[in-house]
Amino acid sequence: MATNRNNKSSKAQLCSFFRRNGCFRVPDRARQKKEKRAYKKGYETRFMAFDRKELATIRALLRKAGFKAGKPYPKHTYLIQPVYGRGSYERFREWI
Repeated sequence: MATNRNNKSSKAQLCSFFRRNGCFRVPDRARQKKEKRAYKKGYETRFMAFDRKELATIRALLRKAGFKAGKPYPKHTYLIQPVYGRGSYERFREWI
């Protein structure tokens, strides 16, 4: 039972981080048809962390929830934690 409760807590925390300042990036279908091989954008779910401690928390929550986190990168004053893939996008979209 504790594990199930812990998973719900992880899910709620991830949703909270996402709602605060996360975003989804989805491919532009019209552009994909038009540009074929030149346009290679895919599905991405982004979480924004204010510092390294928060980034570590987000990464741990993603691991607990079964998501494979991409390599984090800096953007302006944030650290961005991407999660790539359509499956991950659709699964997380159901939670929100």
